[in-house]
Amino acid sequence: MTSRQEQAVQSLNAAQLQQIDEAIMRNVISNWRKVSRVVGTALVENSEHIKDIPDLFYAQRIGMLAATGKLEITGDALDIRHTEVRLPTKA
Repeated sequence: MTSRQEQAVQSLNAAQLQQIDEAIMRNVISNWRKVSRVVGTALVENSEHIKDIPDLFYAQRIGMLAATGKLEITGDALDIRHTEVRLPTKA
C-alpha cells in the first residue's frame, strides 16, 4: 500500500468498515465467485463515500469474513485472481 492508502485505511471508522463489509456481502452469492469480482464491485459501490482504500484491503476484509464463518473461501483472499468465495452452505 502507498502511504496515502495506509493513512486512508487507518482513518476508517467503524461505520465505514461496516459499509465495506456490507458491500462485500451484497456481492457474494451461493455459487463460487472470484474474489477479484467481489472486490471490484464493492470498490465501485463505495467509490463515492470511501476514498483511497486499496483492493487488497477489501480482500483482507473478505479473509476476515471467511475466518468468522460469514463466507467460504477456496484459498488466500489476497490472491484475488485465483481465489473464489461464496456464502456458506447450510449443513
